[in-house]
Amino acid sequence: MGINAKGSYVVSVKNPTTPAPGNVSLPKGADYPESIMQKFRGLRWMPLEPEVLDYDNTQILIIGEGMGSVEKAMEEQEGDAKNTAKDAPIEEMEKLEDEVSPKLFL
Repeated sequence: MGINAKGSYVVSVKNPTTPAPGNVSLPKGADYPESIMQKFRGLRWMPLEPEVLDYDNTQILIIGEGMGSVEKAMEEQEGDAKNTAKDAPIEEMEKLEDEVSPKLFL
């Protein structure tokens, strides 16, 4: 998966009742009990908790620390320009900032 053995990562779990970005969704989301669903508080993502890994179809997002400037990661790539339906990377990051739970960074 290209994950380094050492590093800093933020790991989030996707709410199975919300649509996934692009075509990165599984056909069926995880079937969490109500106790876990309440932890999402209606948000698309929540911080990883070990108990969710016990459920099939759990979808996680792993974000690793940058190796250089963040601006480089948000530059539009050649393939991005061909797909006019998608926002530029910087615009997508700005949208995601509004959706991120503050608990992700605790």
